[in-house]
Amino acid sequence: MFGHRKGFIGVDIGSTTVKLAQIEKNGSRYRLVAASMASRTAPLDTSMWLRSNPASASNEISKALTNAKFSGRRTACTAPVAVCDIRTVSANGESESELRSTIIQQLAQIHAIPQDNIYFDFWRSQNSQPDEFNVLSIADRWAQQILNDHKQARLSCNILDSLPHALARAAAMTHNYNPAIPLLLFDWGENTATVCISVDAQPIYVRSLSGQGFADLRRRIGQALDMTEIETREVISEYGLPKDPASAAEIENIIGEILSPASIELIDEILRTLAFLKTQQPKLTFTNGFVFGAGAVLKNVGPWLGEKLGLTLKAWNGFDNAPQSSSRIPFELLGPAIASSSHKWSSL
Repeated sequence: MFGHRKGFIGVDIGSTTVKLAQIEKNGSRYRLVAASMASRTAPLDTSMWLRSNPASASNEISKALTNAKFSGRRTACTAPVAVCDIRTVSANGESESELRSTIIQQLAQIHAIPQDNIYFDFWRSQNSQPDEFNVLSIADRWAQQILNDHKQARLSCNILDSLPHALARAAAMTHNYNPAIPLLLFDWGENTATVCISVDAQPIYVRSLSGQGFADLRRRIGQALDMTEIETREVISEYGLPKDPASAAEIENIIGEILSPASIELIDEILRTLAFLKTQQPKLTFTNGFVFGAGAVLKNVGPWLGEKLGLTLKAWNGFDNAPQSSSRIPFELLGPAIASSSHKWSSL
């Protein structure tokens, strides 16, 4: 009788790991009931979305399934943003089918490939022109690979989710969420950083910054501290960046000294992105947001990044109004998987 309270098994296929999460809903409250993570045996091919070669994740999904107690076999899966194309197009049509036909024709022409080789979906942004739509595309071979991976793991993938929508949904699940207030959602992944602006649990602007992932910065920290990768992960989570350099521990100041010059290009790219967005939508204002992904595990990354961007940011850390599970996986890594699990109750 309580089966309906549990969401889908949320699957997040990343460039270096595959993460699974399942939540339970009781009224307006959520609780994480299972979470697991498995490292990929081979790195994801993150070359241009049309050229990248699909890599199977079935073994990682199967392994993650055995590491925690999940219920059911239905999933919603967040596809890797590195192998997706996100753009704005203009289209006219009196029905959804007419709009889809117009958009797929444009995509096929832009990318010079047959229409059948593209899976896509579209949505209209708040404050956008009536004929402007955000479009997210994925190559058909990648979509089929993800579906086949689920079948091999004896799962049924009901929904192919997108990272921008998953981030927006995760933000909407936090305590005191106000749908009218625009948010900056920054996913600092291992190999790709994604900037997303959301309003009312919908992404209205998305930009991926390839080559700006957190993995390289973590390696630099490990080299400077002469630590193994495992030790480095523990240190950045326990110590992280200094809140106050005058009273910070020596290791915190060292991390700050490494990160500040190394992240200049990333900060500049984010600032350029926000400046461009302001020219497109002058009335759009936002002062708050969340940091997700591998970089969000870095302690104090929210205030540090927020100061450089002139915003109030904090690492996304689950649902503020509900008790959490005993999962050892940092919540900062589970946002997309948790959001995909919540698709069980979405209106789509």
